[in-house]
Order: sequence, then structure tokens, then C-alpha cells
Amino acid sequence: MGPSLYFLHHSGFLVELETMVLVFDYYMDPAGRLAERMKSTDKPFYFFVSHVHGDHFNPAIAGFEDRAAGYFLHEDCRLVLKNPELLHEMEVGDTVKVGGLTVHMYGSTDAGGSFMVNAEGLTIFHAGDLNWWHWAGEADEDNRDARDGFF
Repeated sequence: MGPSLYFLHHSGFLVELETMVLVFDYYMDPAGRLAERMKSTDKPFYFFVSHVHGDHFNPAIAGFEDRAAGYFLHEDCRLVLKNPELLHEMEVGDTVKVGGLTVHMYGSTDAGGSFMVNAEGLTIFHAGDLNWWHWAGEADEDNRDARDGFF
């Protein structure tokens, strides 16, 4: 069976692999997908937070620590855990290897970073706020800079 992908909200996603579950930019989950997966599997959960903005980071993820095998957070986030060894604060350019994962943080065209995760022979990219921002009313030069930053 291949990976399963669940949309949580906004930029939040849950990816279930054969041996682990990856949770990206959890801040809310109206359909209860995370709770459902936590009840129905004993796989370890890894949490990823691209940046501190409230629509990408909910400090309540610390409440899942008993099921978490690791937290990978952009350095602008602050999270208090009972077991600080689970916490991997990252800056753009960092690579961390933990529990069958290789996590590399790339940049963003807004705040924080983006994640490239290698696990189980798969490569998964979560962009966070990496986007080709184009705002009506912005100067053409600003929109060109945003485009160039994206590419």
C-alpha cells in the first residue's frame, strides 16, 4: 500500500507512510484526521512547522508529545516539550537525520522555510509559505522580485 495524504486545513497536511506519519503545518484540523490516525495506528508521528505564523504553527502540537517521535521546527518557533531531545530547531540550509528520515530545510518567499523529507524511498516536499506571490497594487519591481525568489 502506498502513502496516504490527508488535508488538515490551510497549509496543513498529514502523510501516512508504511512505518510513520508526517504532519506538516498543523494549526487546526476540523475533520479530526489527526485524532483519527492517532487512534487507529501505533506508527510514530513526526511534526513539521515551516514558520511561526498562526496559520502554520499551533503550539498545541506539544500535546501530542506522547505519540511524537520528533518535531522539526523553523528556528522562529518556540515549543516547550517534556523531552527536548524530540525537538529539532532548523534554519534554512540545515539537514537533520532522525529515525529513518532525512529532513532538509529550504527557504521561503515569505517567513520561515520549506521542507524536503526523504523517508521510505520517497521524497516529500512541503512548501510552507514558499509561493509565487503576486499582489495587485504592488510595484512591478516587487512582483518581479517575488517571482525571482520563487524560482
